[in-house]
Amino acid sequence: MSCWGWVFGAVTFVLAPPAVHAGEWNGTDYAALFADKAQLVEKITSPDGSVAEILRLKGDIFVQRTADGKVTGIDRGTNGAVGCFLIAMRDVTRISDQCPKVLSEEEKRRLESLTRQSLLFFAQNAYPPADYESASRWFANEIAARGKLPAEACEITGRDSIESQFIHQLVSAEAEVSLAKMLEVPRLPVNNPCL
Repeated sequence: MSCWGWVFGAVTFVLAPPAVHAGEWNGTDYAALFADKAQLVEKITSPDGSVAEILRLKGDIFVQRTADGKVTGIDRGTNGAVGCFLIAMRDVTRISDQCPKVLSEEEKRRLESLTRQSLLFFAQNAYPPADYESASRWFANEIAARGKLPAEACEITGRDSIESQFIHQLVSAEAEVSLAKMLEVPRLPVNNPCL
């Protein structure tokens, strides 16, 4: 199995926990977003005749919902997709928790800080917004839902591999600078473009 398979999960990069308890926050509610912003929804018809709905939101955010209900959010700004960054933090946290020797103590502290900052932004800018505690529970559920890593995962990430280099880059001082820029403009935290 490729390391990318377990590091980043499905290529769809959709943040949605498999089990949500009644009353728990579950990230952006796209059905509510489209209903509440109905006056802003544009309909486009593709060559095959299918109709999609498009929402253009502040911060150069485009959200598309296809006829089958699939939603894709795209951040066309220059700062980066916060949802994508949070997915990376989720996966690096999972690796760090299960493979404690992969990151140095300094990298673990930075991971915690980067995660806290991106999760707070995500909670404040999702639709509907949430408090940090609700978002933290949701984030923990996201990690738990992915289960245990394969036995070879800690070995692979501990070597000088491209995967290991990528993980260390995600928790580097440069990542702190990138995240600060990413969080400058309040906007819906979508997942695309991603990595």
